Amino acid sequence: MSLDDFKTFLNKITWLSGQEDESSLQETTEKLIKESSYYQISMSGKEQLILAKLLDKIDEKQHFKDYAERFINSAEVQLIFKMAESEINESLLDPIWKDLQELSLKITDKRNLEEKILDVCPTYPKSKIATLARKACNSKTEEDASNKSFLSLKYRVFEACDDHFFDHRKLEKGVDQNSIDTIIKALQEKAASSIEELKKDYTYSVSNRETVNSIVLNLIDSCFVSLDEETSK
Repeated sequence: MSLDDFKTFLNKITWLSGQEDESSLQETTEKLIKESSYYQISMSGKEQLILAKLLDKIDEKQHFKDYAERFINSAEVQLIFKMAESEINESLLDPIWKDLQELSLKITDKRNLEEKILDVCPTYPKSKIATLARKACNSKTEEDASNKSFLSLKYRVFEACDDHFFDHRKLEKGVDQNSIDTIIKALQEKAASSIEELKKDYTYSVSNRETVNSIVLNLIDSCFVSLDEETSK
């Protein structure tokens, strides 16, 4: 580069001095985010996430030739705040989801929900089995559309069911309909109680009682939980 070209290059640079350093600038930016009319108390602790999303959006628009199009408008800013509000803070995410796949590799009992029920109670009403199977299917659909948080929830529900059977005997053949209903309800109660305790430290994208109840049925149908000691051959 010739000396003249280098001088031209330097003249294109806007030199800033006496400005905030990176750390101070970030503190100022986070303060402005908290003062924004779009900021809600539920966004507390997500200031850096909002800032990162704002910077990503600005960077995304820098290819436009028209300078006016390189700025983000108020609607885009508001959307970023809303997206951050609904996003789970990774530090609060239950990390146990990582163990779910490993657990699935250890499964030996391949019976579905209907087979497990009929193995111990051949007279259990088919209509009630259909209802339970539908709820288990709904849970699987919800799982497919969910994130790591749901997988953590599923693993914790499994742990609760496992804890129940650690303290109580599993069913034997020839039980009545009431025994099936009672044990399923007991598993759901145990799971709900366990999740409520875990929510003191972790955040789950969903954790309502109906979802937890359906996950119990999902676990029975997908081989994680059995009502008796028998396994498929």
